Amino acid sequence: MQYFDDFNAAPPGHSLTHEKGSWDWDSPPRFASPNDAVGYIIEKLEDPDTEENYIKMMFSGISIEEIVESIAMGGFASGYYSPDVAELIKMPIAVYFMGLAEEKNIPARVFAETEDGGPPEEKIANDASLLNVMKQRNPEVYRMYRDEYYKRVDREPRPTTGMLADPQGEM
Repeated sequence: MQYFDDFNAAPPGHSLTHEKGSWDWDSPPRFASPNDAVGYIIEKLEDPDTEENYIKMMFSGISIEEIVESIAMGGFASGYYSPDVAELIKMPIAVYFMGLAEEKNIPARVFAETEDGGPPEEKIANDASLLNVMKQRNPEVYRMYRDEYYKRVDREPRPTTGMLADPQGEM
């Protein structure tokens, strides 16, 4: 059994001993108005590459709630807005994503929950891990995507020479 010493910790107020402004959220926020923050975020979300990434996330089964929460927390941690503004902008950003899902015909999930009602715990690093999340959270769409992929691959011409040549074509 490990001994735990309650007095071997930083005293209350220790964080106040650091120089002011050493953290992004320790300075005045870039946006004090929720309207300005939402406008800035939506402008960023409309970038084609950014939009494509979020479409992939929603298509794989990542909920709008999770996406909005990460945007709100990330913006606060980066000093773009205060925690109050972060909470106030969640609904307009969620509505934006619901509209995007409707426009792109994506079967998006609004709330994050698992079969047992707990929060999901997947980590997404690349497209392969995104497909694994889709397989777990949105199996019908995953099967549809997989079947369409195999149809497309079977239609593509196979190489006639080299290591990837069709074995039936060899003599």
